[in-house]
Order: sequence, then C-alpha cells, then structure tokens
Amino acid sequence: MEKKYIEVWERVYDCDTNKDGSKKPNKFLGEFELLEDKELPNDYSYEVFVKDKDGKICILRGVEVSGYYHPNEGGTKNSIKPVEEHDLIGRYIKLLRQ
Repeated sequence: MEKKYIEVWERVYDCDTNKDGSKKPNKFLGEFELLEDKELPNDYSYEVFVKDKDGKICILRGVEVSGYYHPNEGGTKNSIKPVEEHDLIGRYIKLLRQ
C-alpha cells in the first residue's frame, strides 16, 4: 500500500463559516500517515489507525455531531489518542496478560 498522509483538524463542519461569514474556530491536530486502506468520511463516525510524525501509532476517532441537536455545529469532531492510551486497547492487553 502506498503511503497516504492526511491533515487532521479537530472539527470537520458541515458548513465551516458562521452566519456572519466568519470562519468557525478549528484546531489543527497534525499530519498523520493513514495506516489502513480507508477513505475517511467527512460527516460520520469512524475509527482508523494512523501514525504520527514520531512513528507512534494512534487511533483517529471521528464522532458525528448532529446539526439538528446542535444548530450550526453539525459535522464531525475528531480526536487522536496513542494506541497504548486507548481504553479499549489497554483493557485488551490486560486480558491477554492474565
């Protein structure tokens, strides 16, 4: 698989501008190598393995934010967590060591 890099922002908005035309706030989380052969959706929940610039494997998790329940905030909220800090992975490793 050819290496693929993605820029990850904290938010992927349905509409990235406010009603007054100003840009909504957003935080750049970094550029990551996509480790799975997946295309990331822009507006849905997902989890995918990525690698940061230091070679650490992380989980990129995107959670859908409903524009219906949160007007003008719809889209996806992203977070990045190193694999060893991910709760589910930590519990799995603990089970393996038993």
